[in-house]
Amino acid sequence: MRLQSCEHVGPKDLMKKKTGTCQNISRHPGTIQAYTKTMDWENIFQAIGNPTLILSPDHTILAANHAALSTIDKEEKGIVGEKCYKLFHNLDHPPEGCPLISMVENDSARKIETEMDVLGHTFLVSCTPIRNDDGHIEKVIHIATDITERKKTEEALKESEERYRDLFENANDLIQVINPDKTIAYVNRAWRTTLGYTEEDLPHLRLTDIVHPDCREKCSSLFQRLISGEPISGVEVQLLTKDGRKVVVEGNCNCRMKDGKPVSTRGIFRDITQRRKAEKALDRLRHQHELILNSVGEGIFGLDIDGKFTFVNPAAVSMLGYQRDEMIGSACGDILTHGGHAARRPPSKECAIAATYMDAQTHYGYNEVFWRKDGTPFPVEYVSTPIRENGELIGAVVSFRDITERKEAEKENARMQAQLLQAQKMEAVGTLAAGVAHDFNNLLTAIQGYADIALLRLKHSDDLYKNISCISTACAKAADLVRQLLLFSRKQPMDLHLVNVNNIIEGLLKMLDRIIGEDIKIEVKLDPLAYNVKADPGRIEQVIMNLSVNARDAMPEGGKITIRTDNISLDERYCSAIPDAKPGRYLRLTIQDTGIGMDKETLEHIFEPFFSTKNTGKGTGLGLSVVYGIIRQHHGWINVYSEPGHGSSFRIYLPAVSEKLRDKRKKDMKSIIAKGNGERVLVVEDEKLVREMAAGGLSQNGYQVSSANSIKEALELFKKQGQNFDLVFSDVVLPDGNGLHLADRLIQMKKGLKILMTSGYTDEKSRWTIIKKRRFPFLQKPYSIPELLNAIHRVLSG
Repeated sequence: MRLQSCEHVGPKDLMKKKTGTCQNISRHPGTIQAYTKTMDWENIFQAIGNPTLILSPDHTILAANHAALSTIDKEEKGIVGEKCYKLFHNLDHPPEGCPLISMVENDSARKIETEMDVLGHTFLVSCTPIRNDDGHIEKVIHIATDITERKKTEEALKESEERYRDLFENANDLIQVINPDKTIAYVNRAWRTTLGYTEEDLPHLRLTDIVHPDCREKCSSLFQRLISGEPISGVEVQLLTKDGRKVVVEGNCNCRMKDGKPVSTRGIFRDITQRRKAEKALDRLRHQHELILNSVGEGIFGLDIDGKFTFVNPAAVSMLGYQRDEMIGSACGDILTHGGHAARRPPSKECAIAATYMDAQTHYGYNEVFWRKDGTPFPVEYVSTPIRENGELIGAVVSFRDITERKEAEKENARMQAQLLQAQKMEAVGTLAAGVAHDFNNLLTAIQGYADIALLRLKHSDDLYKNISCISTACAKAADLVRQLLLFSRKQPMDLHLVNVNNIIEGLLKMLDRIIGEDIKIEVKLDPLAYNVKADPGRIEQVIMNLSVNARDAMPEGGKITIRTDNISLDERYCSAIPDAKPGRYLRLTIQDTGIGMDKETLEHIFEPFFSTKNTGKGTGLGLSVVYGIIRQHHGWINVYSEPGHGSSFRIYLPAVSEKLRDKRKKDMKSIIAKGNGERVLVVEDEKLVREMAAGGLSQNGYQVSSANSIKEALELFKKQGQNFDLVFSDVVLPDGNGLHLADRLIQMKKGLKILMTSGYTDEKSRWTIIKKRRFPFLQKPYSIPELLNAIHRVLSG
């Protein structure tokens, strides 16, 4: 029997040939060569480390190597001839996926590999066909490689990869891998969701497409650092979503390097857009709170649980006089000094701040005093409020205000209240004076009138004449006293006349001597050519009286008052320095004293209402303000010059007029009386003494007189006598109405009827404004008989 070639003979065949033809081998050299090759092939077959079988196409085992036998722990004779699926799979048919079946059915010429689980292990099974001369599959080499561990490793790796991919894909943070050319390698779902891109968008994106324009320059610099191998942590960048929104992220980046070259950059980021918005909102809120705290006028500071300053607003810093750095971190007791003295001390138990720490309640401090750094005190009110966290006291906040202005306002209010009471008192005095003046004027009118009637009947040589003259003189002085009282109470109506101030001063000298006193000398220096002025004589007298009395009070030890008049002309250059001055001619009235003088501060306030340097109860503070007002009413102004210890000088400037005064030299009473010539006069007066005096005086001096005590009686009398009257002399205030109304009714009844009004009132009851407007002649009470006769003569003549 001749052996087949090696590639067509299996190991068993070769063994059989070797045994059966042993004796003939030496005579066949080719056989020996083939045998040798067979032996090599057998050794190789047995040396294969993986289980190896030679199978027939019907799955019969033809041969098995040592690895295969050890796998199933059997000898070769126990498996040759067995079906592989019966032996290895314990099946009655080939297992699903058997590579031998696939090879035979498809007559495959290639090796077929598949994985199969056998005997608790996983093997990679490969089947390689051996074909005969006809090309048909004669045998199959079946090699099984145990890949159990590899499969486990692969499974573990797969599981790890899946776990990694799951973590990567489902991570809340944004994860990205960027290639060195700035294209997107891959990103996770959070990245795609946050920026709004899909998987299909990624191949078309570059790093510059996803970076906000405001951040591109920064990102470009960071990317260059990354691909150079530098890891970067804590980076914050602004990305751009697909729809153009800005997303702020922060995170860490690094680069995977290989052989010193960048492979890809990796970044893990967290979306902090909302956090940044919240932080900005918080910053804005904090900034607003700081603006409020820093702008509020009240001082505010915060304290921690140890009583140390944690916050101080500018108002507190300003009021206390410390620098902010001096206060922050310092103990409140070392900085804030309060109470009745400037010695620094911790807050006492009476302190509202200390009380807050003791009972964790809000406490108030009223009428307290804080001391500044420089040791000066200021009054404050403050409130101390506890700061709690989770119900636990952690400090206090204190707000305080400087109440200096309020205290001053309270003092000023009290002062103003006192001034108001004083003003009300003065108003009451003025009202009383006006009321008393009316009644007193009526009495004086009667006394003066009857005295005049008596004097007209007596001769100068009569002893009685002198006595009655004294009564008349006393009555005139009483009338002056009433007038001065009315001037003081400002109840005298303003009545401008052409006057010479020299005459007013001379008329006041006797009264000034009595008021000023003997220890003060009054020196008068009057310009004999002094300009005349348009003025209310009574008001000018009031100015002189007030300034003279002030001068007296400024010289408690005695001294000298100088009253001077002189003419002065002012040009524009001089007037430019004085707000009230205008160029022109002026009469200058100067009242100067040698008293204690005034300092600059006092000079700034002397014309203010209720300002006074005198002790309480010794001055109303109205004198100089009244003087100032009177001079302004006369279109003039007043300058004051004074120094402490050098007296004071008040200079009054009154506009001069060119009109000259008529000569009013005194004449004998009898020579200046203008008597009547039978004219009919109706006297309307409710005061009997005055009515009878006026009627008697007129009757004795050539007039036909009728009298009435009321409007009603006057109207009846006027009608009864056929309106046959030339003049009506009527009091303004009558029991049943107003004398002006009476005058109107009588004039309606008789056109051209002359009217002369009189009154003892000096306030609104006198109807002085209406009288002047209606141009009714007026005779002020008290009046003398000559004054009455002359007034009636002027009215009838006019």
